[in-house]
Order: sequence, then C-alpha cells, then structure tokens
Amino acid sequence: MRDWINHGYQGPISVPCNIEGNPGTIASDVDEFNNRKGDVVYVPLYDTVSPHAGGTKATYHIVGFAAFKVGEVKSSGADKDKDKDKEDKDKTPSEKYITGQFVRYVTVGEFGGTFDGGVRVVHLSQ
Repeated sequence: MRDWINHGYQGPISVPCNIEGNPGTIASDVDEFNNRKGDVVYVPLYDTVSPHAGGTKATYHIVGFAAFKVGEVKSSGADKDKDKDKEDKDKTPSEKYITGQFVRYVTVGEFGGTFDGGVRVVHLSQ
C-alpha cells in the first residue's frame, strides 16, 4: 500500500470492478500521506462493500475515481498542540484522518468508466 500511495498503482484498472481490501484505517498507511500534502491523488469511489466472514477482508465495488488534493494528515495519537498533562494525553483516543478537497483535474492518458468523479482526460496529438 505504501508504494501505491507514494508512486501510484502501475497497472491498468477498468471500472466498474471489484477489489478486495481490508476494512478500517491503518495508521501507517494514513501516515504515508504526509509525503503527499498538497498533491492531487486519485481515490477510488465505491458504491457497495461486501464484508467477508470474520470481518478482516471486504470486497469493494469500484465505480470510478476522483481527484483529491491532500490537506492535513493525522495518523494517530493525542493532540500534541493542546496544553494537557501526560495523564490526560494518555486518555485521549487515537485519531486518524486525512482532510483535503475533491477537485476537477485534467490528466493526459486513458481513464475509463462512466461515473463522473471530476477527472478529465485529454489526448495530445501533433
């Protein structure tokens, strides 16, 4: 996952499609987005999730992709900016989130699918 976050997925993806993944938020994966602050990344958009038995895996039905400009990233721990003593910090629940905004984005290449996630593709010719 870290390689995909930092360098993108290198293979073709056709949508709609089903992919298997792990539900939940992994702090180390969220933390990798610190390297991408201010960058526009493509995020998969899904319409259904089918959990597997045991809850450790799920199948996501991907319907398209959207361009997302990465803003603030918090991968874990208490809020270090607040004046709290150590005992209060230890009681603060872990937070994991990425903020940003969905943006319209134009790229060169191929980007298939019928769902409009705001990504536009142009082909340049001479």
